[in-house]
Amino acid sequence: MVYKKKVTVLSVLLILLSLVYTVSIFFDPQRIDERNALYAWLDARLVPQADRIEITRSGEEIILLCRNGVWFAAEDGREFPARQYRIDDLLRILSTEASYPVRARDASSFERLSLTAETASRIVIRGGAGVYPLLDLLIGRGDAAGVGINLRKNDQNEVRSGEDKITAYILGPRTSWYNLRLFPDTENNALNAGSVQRISVYAPGGASSSGGEAETGAEAAVNAALVLARDKNAGGWVLDRDSGIALDNPRVESYIRSVLEAEGENFNTELTPADPVFNEARIELELDDGSIRTIRVGAENEQGMRNAVVSGADYVYIIAGWTAERIFRDAEYFRKN
Repeated sequence: MVYKKKVTVLSVLLILLSLVYTVSIFFDPQRIDERNALYAWLDARLVPQADRIEITRSGEEIILLCRNGVWFAAEDGREFPARQYRIDDLLRILSTEASYPVRARDASSFERLSLTAETASRIVIRGGAGVYPLLDLLIGRGDAAGVGINLRKNDQNEVRSGEDKITAYILGPRTSWYNLRLFPDTENNALNAGSVQRISVYAPGGASSSGGEAETGAEAAVNAALVLARDKNAGGWVLDRDSGIALDNPRVESYIRSVLEAEGENFNTELTPADPVFNEARIELELDDGSIRTIRVGAENEQGMRNAVVSGADYVYIIAGWTAERIFRDAEYFRKN
């Protein structure tokens, strides 16, 4: 009996000590602060409703619009393809809980932290027909180390700070929101290197598989063709004009991927695809479904840039000189050593 009583007493003491320990942990000031610091600026349940994002910095505004699940960047009354993953990443950062402890609760701190409506950068996320935005966030000055940043909702006095994951989206160039791939990401599943059966390259300056004299302008685009065809029997690639030249098949495949993944530097809003200036060179891609996709480029300007259009697209791209050099190759580039 004495033994049982001792066991009972010890068990009760153990339970009491466990309760005291649990309560002390739960009400520990440091742990309370850590729990209160966890914060998400945007309710994750509202993310699917987002269909308009307005980013304002230094008087400049970037507007992103969602149409049928696809995001576009609006500029000069037109809409251009936007980088879907970049917008998804921004929405994920804003809707994910992270450590954002409260730093101030008084409006008197706004000016010091660059969180007034006049000095702060701003992200407004709208969705549906609601009058009020899903989020209206002001982004102020970062800390001296460039690691943390101060933020507050536009209709609240509470200021929170945390790791700066947002400034890169605010201060990046406007073009960082554009999907400038000549063949947009949305086509990745349908258009890939494996679907290309034949590629004809009409290079600027008359570069050709036969190494003839250089020509310029539209004349070169007509007369100087490098044609690579998939050899279905051998499982590789051959030069259409000279099957006796052995080609480096991995290099050909890499080249085709570089054409499909080529990107512009910006959109040209002063030209349309119908303008008769894209006659300096072209690339034709014949696909396994029988369709043909064409890239046509114009003359090089003083900055070494060229305007380019892609069949079926409503946009004019500005491509860099090095991009043009990478996609317009001659036969020697593909010769097997």
